[in-house]
Amino acid sequence: MGNYATGSIDHVGNDRFEARFSRVHSAWAPLRSIFDVDAITARIKDLEQLAAQPELWDDQARAQQILQELNDNKAQLEQLKTWQGSLDDTEAILELLEEDSDETLLAEAQSTLIEMTQALDTWELQQLLSGVYDKSGAVLTINAGAGGTDAQD
Repeated sequence: MGNYATGSIDHVGNDRFEARFSRVHSAWAPLRSIFDVDAITARIKDLEQLAAQPELWDDQARAQQILQELNDNKAQLEQLKTWQGSLDDTEAILELLEEDSDETLLAEAQSTLIEMTQALDTWELQQLLSGVYDKSGAVLTINAGAGGTDAQD
C-alpha cells in the first residue's frame, strides 16, 4: 500500500479507497431515507409501554410477538447508529488524510469500510429473506437418476 522509499502513501491506493468510500456512501444515502429513525424510536417507546403492562402476559403468543418486534426495532436502530458512526469516522479519516498522509489511518479507514460493506451486504440479504415464510424451514430433495423427458436434451 505504501511507497516505502519516500514514506508517503501510495495515491493510487488512496484513490481506490476514496472511490470505494464514495460507492458505500452512495449506497448508504437511500438507506437513510428508508429508515425513519424517529418513527423507529417512537415505535420502540410504544412497544416498551405495551411490554410493561402486566395483562400483556395473559396472551403468551401476543407477548412474544410484541417482544420480538421490540427486539427487532432495537437491533435495527442500533445497526443504523453503528453504520452512521462508521461512515462518519471514515469520512473524518479521509479529511485527515487530505492534510497529512498516514498509512495507519488509511489502513484503519479501509478496514472500517470493508466491514461496513460486508455488513450492508449481509443486511441486504436479510431483507431479501425477510418475508412471511422465510423464517420457516424448507425441505429439499435431490433424486439421482436418468432424469426423464427433460434430461433427453
